[in-house]
Amino acid sequence: MVTLPRYRIINSSRNGTRDRAEQCNQLENHLAALIDMSGGCERIANTRVPPAFAFFVKQALLFYSLMFPFGWVQTFGILIIPMMVMIVYVLLGLEILSEELEDPFKVCDNGLNLDVIARKIELNIVQIAENDLKP
Repeated sequence: MVTLPRYRIINSSRNGTRDRAEQCNQLENHLAALIDMSGGCERIANTRVPPAFAFFVKQALLFYSLMFPFGWVQTFGILIIPMMVMIVYVLLGLEILSEELEDPFKVCDNGLNLDVIARKIELNIVQIAENDLKP
């Protein structure tokens, strides 16, 4: 749906000259690459982490947090308690962060700012088009 008008623009801009035809061919190649990238983004957006995997990560984190102090208590003694607090804090923080970043395209504080990215791309395209149109 989105690409059909773009292909119409490409086809209408062909006027038979060799330079214009080469530009249209390049534009068509870039449009095909854009469609491929868009499809990749859609696949990323529609693919969720399986619940079994998320459950396994939580279980592994719990097991590691419970077993780690027993292996190091002889070496660190009572210092293992503050060490474990720091280690568990970091690991739980990473796990919570990974859950937050599972969906990079959602609109939230930690999501990708797609409006800014799209606006920058639009400005770059306009700038390139203006430079190409100048004699």
